[in-house]
Amino acid sequence: MIYHSNRGASCSPRASYPVCLLLLWPTNSLVRKFIINKLYIYTISEHGRSCKILATMRNLYLTVCPCGSGQLYKQCCGLFIEENQLPTTPESLMRSRYTAYSQANIAYIVKTMRDAPAKNYNADEAHLWAQQAEWLGLQVIRATPVIGTQGFVEFIAHYRLQGKEHKIHELSEFRCDNGRWYYVAGKQL
Repeated sequence: MIYHSNRGASCSPRASYPVCLLLLWPTNSLVRKFIINKLYIYTISEHGRSCKILATMRNLYLTVCPCGSGQLYKQCCGLFIEENQLPTTPESLMRSRYTAYSQANIAYIVKTMRDAPAKNYNADEAHLWAQQAEWLGLQVIRATPVIGTQGFVEFIAHYRLQGKEHKIHELSEFRCDNGRWYYVAGKQL
């Protein structure tokens, strides 16, 4: 269910309103940011004093995509993660991988990597880490033009783990094999 309330923790379902309207629905305090956590999408009030549940992860398909594109999940990374469409650029693959990590969807991560990263990847450890992390946002620094079958994306992924904020700043390398992009290498910056 999607919830909205004008009174702090007292929430009531408003299923007849689309999520995009709920995200802009006026309240007694301004919404500053969204936090995507294992089960819920929250808003934080202007003063950071109250927290409101906007949607459960079951309704993530109808919410703003975690990758930061500003599009709805179903029109962005959901096409690749849920609908099995193929990302057409290295940046769209990188964004969908960030979103998959925010969902702890390690099966998607595994099927979108090749070479050394795939050989050295521990899916069980990655799943535990992704579940424990609170994903705060993705910042794409630059995506280089594709040359042949190779592309690069520099990004910073922000997350909180055990109360401490962290970031991954990486230059990722992607390769296209038979019309499908794969993550093949990454250099920490």
